[in-house]
This record gives sequence, C-alpha cells and structure tokens, in this order.
Amino acid sequence: MPGGISKVRIELFENKTAEPYLSTCITEAVTYRLMRMHDVSLVESIDNAEAVLSGFVKNYRIKAASYGVADNIKSYRVAMTIDATLRQVADGRILWQGEVSHDFDFVSSTASLTEQEGLERETQQQLCRRLAEDLSWQMTENFGEDMP
Repeated sequence: MPGGISKVRIELFENKTAEPYLSTCITEAVTYRLMRMHDVSLVESIDNAEAVLSGFVKNYRIKAASYGVADNIKSYRVAMTIDATLRQVADGRILWQGEVSHDFDFVSSTASLTEQEGLERETQQQLCRRLAEDLSWQMTENFGEDMP
C-alpha cells in the first residue's frame, strides 16, 4: 500500500446517483478485495487505522446496447464510475486518489420487469467486483500517478 500503510479503515462509499444500493455494493466489494490482500489489515476503529479509504459512486447509467427485430432491446450496457481517496490518519495527507470506471453488458429479458431488474442487479454486482479489483490495483501498483 502507499506509504507502507498496513491498517486500513474503509468508510461506507457515498452514492451520488439516483440508483439505490450502490454504496453497499461497492463498499462490500472493496472490503472483500482488500481483505484478500496479504499486506493489509482492515480495522473498524479509526483509532486503530493508519489510513482511511473513502469514496463515492460518481456516475451510474444504463442504456440500450443493441437492438433486435422490431427495435426490441436485445442488451443493455451498465456503466459506473467511482472516486476514492486513501488518506493517512496521522496527518490527513492524501496517499492515493483516483477514479475508476467500468461497464458491462447484459442480455435483455423478455419475461418480466422483475427478471429484468434481477439481471441488472447481477450486472451491478459484477461491476462492483471489477471496480474493486481495479481500485485495489491502482492503489497498490500504480499509486502516485493519479496524485493531485
């Protein structure tokens, strides 16, 4: 981790979009991803943390990606962007800051609105996992390039 940090507190990511549940989705994905890192310990209390990771969902959109017969939507593209900051607790210094974006397509369901929403939720979960992977990679392997 940047600055040799090993104890990190992850704050609940803020959702600045109208789409519900994204803050939980991305926070859980980032937590799971960082838990798997050997050189990082996640802590609940700021008193035990060397750094705090915070962030927000900046953008979320879903739009038609392809059309079939009679202009029926065959697939949708879901895209999400998050911003995150890793800040040292001792002095408030920003150790890393960046933005991560990704998108996924899913095939449209003609069965029901409920099934369609379920497919979108599954795609959101995939997006959150991918964004968490990209975020952890940028923080650990590529830190400093996105510094202000």
